[in-house]
Amino acid sequence: MSLKDTPCRSSSRERKLTEKGQEMHEQDTRKREKAFNKSYDTWKLIARETRTKLKTLCSSEDLIKLQQDIQAKHDGVAQQYEPILRNSNTTPEIVKKMDACVTLTKDILDLISNRLETVNQEYNDQLEKERVREILNKDEYGSVFGHTKTETVSSAKSPERLSNHSSSASTHSSRVDAQAEFAAKLEQSKAIKEIQAQQAHLHKLEGEWKLREAKMLVEMKQKEWEMQQQLEQERSKLQQLQAAKDVAIAAARVRAYDNFEGFENHDEEINDQTNSACYRNQNEPRLNPDAASFQPHQTAPEVTVTQESVSLAQAIASSLSMNRLPVPEPTTFRGDPLQFTDWKMSFIALIDRKPLPPSEKMFYLKNYLAGEARKAVEGFFYRDSESAYNGAWKVLQDRYGNPFIIQKAFRDKLMRWPKINTNDPLALQEFADFLQGCTEAMPHVKGLAILNDCEENHKLLRKLPEWIVRKWSRVVVEELDTSRSYPDLACFTNFLSKEARIACNPIASPLLMNFRATNERSPKRAKALNTNTQTKSFAQEKQETNGSKPKSPCFMCKSEAHNITKCPTFAAKSIEDKKAFICENRLCFGCLRKGHMTKDSRTSVVYKFEDCTLRTTSNYSRPTVVILYQWTSLTFQQMKQPYSGLISDIWQISYHPF
Repeated sequence: MSLKDTPCRSSSRERKLTEKGQEMHEQDTRKREKAFNKSYDTWKLIARETRTKLKTLCSSEDLIKLQQDIQAKHDGVAQQYEPILRNSNTTPEIVKKMDACVTLTKDILDLISNRLETVNQEYNDQLEKERVREILNKDEYGSVFGHTKTETVSSAKSPERLSNHSSSASTHSSRVDAQAEFAAKLEQSKAIKEIQAQQAHLHKLEGEWKLREAKMLVEMKQKEWEMQQQLEQERSKLQQLQAAKDVAIAAARVRAYDNFEGFENHDEEINDQTNSACYRNQNEPRLNPDAASFQPHQTAPEVTVTQESVSLAQAIASSLSMNRLPVPEPTTFRGDPLQFTDWKMSFIALIDRKPLPPSEKMFYLKNYLAGEARKAVEGFFYRDSESAYNGAWKVLQDRYGNPFIIQKAFRDKLMRWPKINTNDPLALQEFADFLQGCTEAMPHVKGLAILNDCEENHKLLRKLPEWIVRKWSRVVVEELDTSRSYPDLACFTNFLSKEARIACNPIASPLLMNFRATNERSPKRAKALNTNTQTKSFAQEKQETNGSKPKSPCFMCKSEAHNITKCPTFAAKSIEDKKAFICENRLCFGCLRKGHMTKDSRTSVVYKFEDCTLRTTSNYSRPTVVILYQWTSLTFQQMKQPYSGLISDIWQISYHPF
């Protein structure tokens, strides 16, 4: 037998009250019993009065009042009984009284309910009395109603009268049932007639619609045939015009050759052939041999173009131009709440509004979902009903289309945004564009209104360069002086967009000019830092690499716009996560490329992380040059000398034992 099966032994110590406590306990018990007996006596009087009144004719108001009174007194008795039961001070007499109270109250309430249901029917005095005596029997509940034999004796003396009354009551009840059944049958027959009439009307409408649909199909076929015939006629006319034009061009070419060679007689023959080919229905003109050489003038035959043919040609041209356009296709949704609204609008416009069966809509929905979003509704793909399709959309809407989820995604992206460097106007422009999107979405996403708060604006200012913050302070002061309120997000977005346009101006932007000058000076500095004459400089090697090989995509975010050394996602990771990512993807610690180990790396690459991606402390603000090197003939002290002001700060970051 295990310890879990063994019941815990309760304490055998009995609780004993003191004399004073025992006296107070008994006094409290007597007080509760007295209150209970008082409530019980009150209920008993009401029960007797109710029994007496139920034997007489009562209106519905009287019956409702009797029902409320007896229920209220019963609740009072139960309320007094509850503390006695809780303290285990019950006695057989109290329990018997409470049981009688509950049972009789239920019987009385049932009698009153039956009387309320038949209050509009004929009242039978003797029948109601016998019913009350049968249910509320004095022999069974003598302690409540008392022991009197008058009613019992009177009832015993007239059994015949009671039987007569009961038979008349049963006859009346049967008649009422028959009348009710007859009324129900009448209503049922009326309903059946109305249903049959409606069905006949529906069949008539369906027949008329099918006939109209057949006529419409015939008319459409007729119009289609007429349009095809008209198209054939137009094509034949076009071919005739083209043939006549070719004949005229050939005749002119032959005539030019003949005039050049002096064959005037042959010119007459060519003119005859041309005229016979172009104007077969006309008579041949008589030629004058003394006249000058004839220069043919080709006139196109008259073509009567009707308005219908013009509209038909325009429709054909419009259809051909539409067919040349690429087929629109919604993007694949992978679970980003910021992209859900755009994807939903494109999917509804291109697929959901088409007259497709639910199975095909579910197929398209499955194809244009991926990742986390597809896993969320994967259980609905086992069915192809309309309810499954609507259920999948409900899950997607609740998980990704909720305004709270969308505003949280906007705010999370803003909080994760990396700090913008002073000399990075493109990052500033990107941040301004995202804020513009937040501003446009604010009227439709309720929770984004919190971005108008000054505290949220201060969080955004921490991600901007110092010179932007100083300019914004001037705008804030002017706004406070003018309207005495802090500028909202729209004002901040307009200010930042303007500053980003100024910073990204390719002509007058000092940031881009400084950035270009830095790139021009970098080869000279790399050459000065080179201590080995047999090894190429970092800048030359980088230039040769960029010129000979295409730029490899980033291993972290798969973008071709930058490599892993410039990846903001890789920059946001901690040092331990970066090391784990390099080991997991089998990259070289020297050059962050694949295909070789660190000990086999022949290049020493200089990478600039302008946003301090590998910094170990949050207060490291200046740009850092991180040298990933290999163990060669150069010792660390030799490499450290040219970078004496910088390498000591990054040694803890870039050092990795190979």
